Amino acid sequence: MVADGNPRAAVRIEGDRILVYVGQGSQAAVRRALNRWFRSQADISIKQAVWRASRALGLQPGKIAIRNQRTRWGSCSNEGNLSFNMKLIAAPPEVLEYVVVHELMHLKERNHSDRFWELVRSQCRDYVQAREWLRRNALRIDI
Repeated sequence: MVADGNPRAAVRIEGDRILVYVGQGSQAAVRRALNRWFRSQADISIKQAVWRASRALGLQPGKIAIRNQRTRWGSCSNEGNLSFNMKLIAAPPEVLEYVVVHELMHLKERNHSDRFWELVRSQCRDYVQAREWLRRNALRIDI
């Protein structure tokens, strides 16, 4: 943390360190700055992953929202809008890909039937390992 007096917080990566510049050196200011930064990084990464996968699959999702959710990694509304947990930014790329594919497949199959899981498996062979990673690490990710 660098308390530089600037009222506008900033986060920068320098080498293997994350530097947080805040106006006042409080824990709350650092947490807010990091939360905004992680959310913006998640917004970029997740939306790019959705764009790539939806294009490859020929699917057209509605709106894409990034949220800080407690219990869900993603969801798909009846209107085809997708929502993703910003904590996915801390997951390995193959886990993010699985969650994106999972939600996109709900555009074809709105439930978790055998047909749904076959659609997921057809695009994400290692989905069982990805689900296991999420189960094992859900409580460890604190952004």
